[in-house]
Amino acid sequence: MRLYIILGYLMQWVMLGQQKNLNSIKITKVECIPNSHWVGDVECFLKPLKNRSIQIQAKIPVIKPINSVKFHVQIFRWHSGFRPYLVDFWFDFCDIMSNPKGMNSLMKPFYTLITKYSTLNHPCPIEVSPDKGLVEIPPVVPDLSVFPSMLVTGVYLLNLTAVEKALNQWMFTLKVKGEVSSDLKE
Repeated sequence: MRLYIILGYLMQWVMLGQQKNLNSIKITKVECIPNSHWVGDVECFLKPLKNRSIQIQAKIPVIKPINSVKFHVQIFRWHSGFRPYLVDFWFDFCDIMSNPKGMNSLMKPFYTLITKYSTLNHPCPIEVSPDKGLVEIPPVVPDLSVFPSMLVTGVYLLNLTAVEKALNQWMFTLKVKGEVSSDLKE
């Protein structure tokens, strides 16, 4: 009897592993909050497309060289106001760009999104020059299936804050609000 229970759990685990993603994520709002001492005029916006997908775009011009940067990643879930939900960590972007194999598994989806869909795909420092001084998310519909399918149905807010590590000064915050429809029950 015990062997059948173990085999049943093993079969469920294998079946869940074969599913791509149980979530459907729809981005509903994006907001950029800049520190004018570090970045210039910021543009962040969403553009709905005909195929019911949302295109995100952002331009963040850097006006001072950045030697090292760390990010604070937070996810909030709406429950009578936004409340912290599962994810709240700091990571040193320069360390990860120089050694991507040393990152933890919680960081991988965020690293994939940052390096695939932005111009922050080179090691530090970030120089002020025409080709490197603009942090940009070109018009793109991001593939959000990199996030694990452990989010239940609800409204979420991703808060990504950049801080100059050596001086410990806030540079900008990117807030992305989205709705998740999921097959998972709470």
